[in-house]
Amino acid sequence: MIADATVGSILVSYEPSDTDAGELLLAIASRARLVVVDREPGEAAARGVFAATRVLDGLILDASGGRFGLGVVFPTALGLGSIASLLLSPHPFAPRWDNLLWWGMQAFRALNEDQRPPAGTNADRG
Repeated sequence: MIADATVGSILVSYEPSDTDAGELLLAIASRARLVVVDREPGEAAARGVFAATRVLDGLILDASGGRFGLGVVFPTALGLGSIASLLLSPHPFAPRWDNLLWWGMQAFRALNEDQRPPAGTNADRG
């Protein structure tokens, strides 16, 4: 943690997968003697979803020997679903293949943002 009294700021660096941000915020507020407003009721449900997602990611990482996690499996499933929808689905209510492919690509980019090289580097050019 880095504090700057001249501007009244605090920079806290933490690992999101190891630390609950809400608990960290409560600890900082308590230490600074700040009043904390009660959390919204939906926040507990969201934490449960994130916790379940972390467990599922861990299970996938364990099963693959650490080669890939949910950030690869989920977009791949959407991509395979797009191919199946294109080739096999006569059902009019099935998601269109191009929609599934687009969402798969967007999910992959979002879930693997930390793996992308900075823009303008040679890694962008292959």
